[in-house]
Amino acid sequence: MKPIGGIVIAGGLILAALALAKKAKGGLSSRYGGISEFIAASHFQAANRTAIGLIVIHTTEAPKTDHTAHDVATNWTALPTTQVSAHYIVDSDHVVQTVQEKDIAFHARGGNVNAISIGVEHAGSAGQSAAQWDDAFNSAMLARSASLVASLCERYAIPVVWLAPADVRAGKRGITGHAEVTQAFAVPNGHGDPGAAFPRARYIALVKGSAS
Repeated sequence: MKPIGGIVIAGGLILAALALAKKAKGGLSSRYGGISEFIAASHFQAANRTAIGLIVIHTTEAPKTDHTAHDVATNWTALPTTQVSAHYIVDSDHVVQTVQEKDIAFHARGGNVNAISIGVEHAGSAGQSAAQWDDAFNSAMLARSASLVASLCERYAIPVVWLAPADVRAGKRGITGHAEVTQAFAVPNGHGDPGAAFPRARYIALVKGSAS
């Protein structure tokens, strides 16, 4: 992660729909609050993907605020030399989309992960403790994220399971972290988000609980 314009941006970043009510680039359920806004990232690869097998969870290394999603997305757009992107950025109150799901975001180096995945960024840092991940801000953010990811898993028939590095390397379908991608492919100078204390089991339970 490296600081850009006062916000730390993940250099190795890890979901196309606007709010269902707007029916623009649609597809996702509005039950998680819908897409707050679409702020196009400067760097992504145009594609026409219809099959997604992996969702990669990230942390932005930016402050935990209710406008972090907007701020990070704006930085990616304003600084075209920052060759990183993710499909979605989530904070406690918002989901901001920056890359359409059919296109490839640059969020997780290693194997062909970017080509087959959707990246979901979260406000906050990978260095948080278990207690910090359980605070009010993160609880709200993870619930919002879980609803988003549940909708994605339903639409792309992705199993709601957390994948270990060996699973990612073997090409299994599911949900994983940037750290697991780094370990799976021994990525030089790779990233460790969302961190060792990220509540993986609780997050999977939240996703399952959000499924329709």
